[in-house]
Amino acid sequence: RGYAREPLLERGIDGISAPEEGYPRDGGAEIVAGVMAPGETGETERTLVTADGDRVWVEVSASPAEINGQERLLSVARDVTERRRQERLLREFAERIDAVIAIYASPAMDEVEYVSPGYEELFGRPVDEFDDHPTAHVERIHPDDREEYLERLRSMRADVREGGTGPYVREYRIRPDDTAGAAADGTPPVRWVETRGYPVREGGTVVRYISITQDVTDRHVRERRLESFQDATAELTSADSPAGACETAVEAAVDVLDLDAVAVLRYDADEGRLATAARSPAMSARAAGLDA
Repeated sequence: RGYAREPLLERGIDGISAPEEGYPRDGGAEIVAGVMAPGETGETERTLVTADGDRVWVEVSASPAEINGQERLLSVARDVTERRRQERLLREFAERIDAVIAIYASPAMDEVEYVSPGYEELFGRPVDEFDDHPTAHVERIHPDDREEYLERLRSMRADVREGGTGPYVREYRIRPDDTAGAAADGTPPVRWVETRGYPVREGGTVVRYISITQDVTDRHVRERRLESFQDATAELTSADSPAGACETAVEAAVDVLDLDAVAVLRYDADEGRLATAARSPAMSARAAGLDA
């Protein structure tokens, strides 16, 4: 950026590369050789120095071509500085949260570019296992949920190809590789997780796929408890008496919600105040202690 045509031709790709950031002056020759030898298109990202001395990230797509009977290298460079900046900010953010953030090269999820440290905490496995196994996390999914997960993954990919933007939300169980939390029979612990996926597009083309996975076990347990509590108290309106309904509500709260001190108050219209209609043994013991 910022170069006139003649000075740029004189400098060449080596003359505008940033050697201090890992791109040596002879790097351009390596790119040319890597594309021309096999005769196939190649892509790379590198840092270039503008005429003003700024650093910019570019994505270079190069392919062999025959021009006027001579073999030439045809390359197209695209400025991806802003995308790189956003990815850097995302990684810095990922280092500070418990959620697992993964950046894939595409929705196919067959090439991982980054996985946050939270993966080791949630899945109990080292992050570097993604180097050779991009779908390593699938092995940790509960067997009863794995096929549905894969089916929804296929559905997501198809929707993205049709222009879908997400988010693509999946909730499933995992068995972390965590022997410390295993049951007495050695069965790994089970956690509920939620994954939200977002395709990242540039010019209509998907260039990245980002997924954010977080532990929702506590939320899931609360939801199940509330459902059980609702089931346990569904017949309150048909109880023999108001007192019986209150007793049922207290018993359900203790047994289903695992609460200790529970009391149900009813409004006494004659006295114009709330009065205790039923309470758990623990609440009765506390009340006795206060009276003493």
